[in-house]
Amino acid sequence: MSASTPSEQIRTRRIERGNASGLLTRAAAPILDHLEGELADLGVAVLMTNRSGRIIARRVADFRQRDRLDDHYVLEGFDYSEPTVGTNGLGTALEDKQALWVHGAEHFNEALQVFACAGVPILSPRNGVVAGSLSLAATAAAANPMMMSLTKLAASQVEQALKELVWAREATLVSAFQRSKAHRGPSMLLTDDSVLADTALLPLMIPSTYVALWEAAQRHAWTDGTAELDVTVGDVALSVEARRIVDADGPAYLLEFPAQPFRRRRPGLAATVQRGKPALRVHAVPEVSDRVLAAAAAADVLAFNGPPGSGRLRTASQLASAEGRDLLVLNATTFDAASSQEWLARAVRGMAAGSRVVIRHAEQMPVSAIAAMESILSDSARQTKQRRGLLVATVDRTRAPQAVSDLLDRLAVTIDLPSLAEMRECVPGIAEEILESLSDGRVRWRLSSSSLQALLRWNWPGNVRELRSVLQAAAATARGAVIQVDDLPPRITEAHRSASLSGIERAERTAIVTALAKWRGNRSRAAEELGIGRTTLYRKMRELKITNDGNWLE
Repeated sequence: MSASTPSEQIRTRRIERGNASGLLTRAAAPILDHLEGELADLGVAVLMTNRSGRIIARRVADFRQRDRLDDHYVLEGFDYSEPTVGTNGLGTALEDKQALWVHGAEHFNEALQVFACAGVPILSPRNGVVAGSLSLAATAAAANPMMMSLTKLAASQVEQALKELVWAREATLVSAFQRSKAHRGPSMLLTDDSVLADTALLPLMIPSTYVALWEAAQRHAWTDGTAELDVTVGDVALSVEARRIVDADGPAYLLEFPAQPFRRRRPGLAATVQRGKPALRVHAVPEVSDRVLAAAAAADVLAFNGPPGSGRLRTASQLASAEGRDLLVLNATTFDAASSQEWLARAVRGMAAGSRVVIRHAEQMPVSAIAAMESILSDSARQTKQRRGLLVATVDRTRAPQAVSDLLDRLAVTIDLPSLAEMRECVPGIAEEILESLSDGRVRWRLSSSSLQALLRWNWPGNVRELRSVLQAAAATARGAVIQVDDLPPRITEAHRSASLSGIERAERTAIVTALAKWRGNRSRAAEELGIGRTTLYRKMRELKITNDGNWLE
């Protein structure tokens, strides 16, 4: 088969991301290893996917079959879901939720018709939903219908092994939760995929609170078994004593709350400015919102300073909306000598009409505009009190020329807006607001807890603008109303997974990936390079979720 065939006919895609606990991979590993040995001389490959159709395990001893599968991208990390590839033993078993035999021309994709596959879904012991699929694959000429019986048997063995792992883990967690009853206040147990809590904590049972608590526990530098965690979710501040459960077969934390677990954040200047009315919110961070509202009530000119994408224009828009004013936006980059008078006149007319006038990108204001702008602003401030606080400049002062900085120092009250990385606790709320704006009346987008965790762990160099772009792309490709971690860009999901490893584990992973890359996936050579045995390398690769080509294994 020619090397060009896969790229021309196999419309699959590589997905080097995922956020599974690893239980399925661990449960199946000894069963898949046994099958590989039993089928070594028969040219039969053993394949397993996760619930989304991504191949997470491949066992094939016959080198000719291995090359054939490589030619068709039947590799760990590739998407073989039915929507991507069409009818096949892996993806269709997931879609139909039943065993099936796909032989030769029964494959939708012509390039796959050289194969015959027996596919069986693997069901989760927790809720009976499909957790993945298992398939035995051979050439159509060499296939034997007995492959179906063997696949069903192996799938049932994987389900039983998975059940034993899940039950053992859950028994450990429930025991730890029960032991917490000696504590006077309510308790909550957190894992990466479940929550167990006293009914007194029901008001906290929303995704953003779970993620905030989980991230606080995950980020803590654990030097002993317990820690004090302070977490703010919206207007609620939480202080909990956390304990890491070290024998839970995966990250798990027991949180013990005081008898009165909730306390509201103190209303700040916003409440004072509104004189008894409900506090307005013009920025995601309450303290920043307070400063903006206080300055708007007292200053002639405001300057919102922050990096690109930090929400400077949005804050101005929210302020105008809160005041019931129209918004007029003028871009400093459009100012030139020919249109300077009209440009400045528009600003004056806007303020005279009571609109809030925003001068965007003030750091790019031509030097020729500065003197004229200062004259207009000074005149408008003197002429009428009604124009006070109606002008806002958005600026990145790190990029502004000295003349612009001097102008703002003389005429404006500058309010620094934090970058998104500096207000990670606001990411859930901002993301929810963005997704609400993307809804079209038919679909109301939501984030899964794992995707929200991934967003919280990203450093957001592009700030809110980048977050909006990421969510727009995820909503466009998501298969349902819930955006999963698989729908997020690789740069974000890679950071999400890496954050769950310890420093030593990250160093080990980097060394193994580097060695595998050097030797083009040859595990024997990589093990020799690392100075460890092949068995140790295989174990480390499974523990650290590394595929043969150095990618992430779910």
